[in-house]
Amino acid sequence: MQPELDNLDERLRGFYQRQSIAPATVDRLKRKLNAAATTTVTAGESVTASLSRLRRPVLIAAVFSTIAAVAALVLLVFWLSITRPDERVAHLAAQEVALNHHKQLAVEYPAATIDQLAGAMSKLDFTPVMPQRFRDNDHRVIGARYCSLRGQIAAQIRLTDTSGRTCTLYEARPMNELAEVAAAEFEIDGCRIEVWREAGLLMVLAGPAHQ
Repeated sequence: MQPELDNLDERLRGFYQRQSIAPATVDRLKRKLNAAATTTVTAGESVTASLSRLRRPVLIAAVFSTIAAVAALVLLVFWLSITRPDERVAHLAAQEVALNHHKQLAVEYPAATIDQLAGAMSKLDFTPVMPQRFRDNDHRVIGARYCSLRGQIAAQIRLTDTSGRTCTLYEARPMNELAEVAAAEFEIDGCRIEVWREAGLLMVLAGPAHQ
């Protein structure tokens, strides 16, 4: 019985060793494998191209944003180089006053005269005064509130002229950054801003640009 099993095993081994895949079948399998590889590479290249197209507008926007920032910085440096420190601070103070003039915040201390404000605003380290130009009674005091001007405590005084137009007058001690500010005039955001010194105080007046 054992010799018969051995012969059967040898016959089966010989049969499978003689089997082979037809050349046409091998070629067909190779073509399918090559096509699949090409498709995979093409798909990969398509994804890469799509990502590149998506990144391009972002990169362009970033470049233009950088150019704009550099241009703004250059202009700022140029402006700083051609203006004196006292002129720069005067302009910055004028911008601050123009901004708050447009806000038209309510007064904290209603008053009809500067003297009344001097008695009411005890936190000020100076005594508010009526500017010489307003002593002909063509402007009326409405009141005031505490504020700051370039970091210095100041009085923001509200006045009206004979036509009912509102003006905002800032008064502060000329200390620190304000110490070197010289007289100047500006037109900012539709306001005429005047900067001058009087009675030992720095005064900044905001009013209509065309009076």
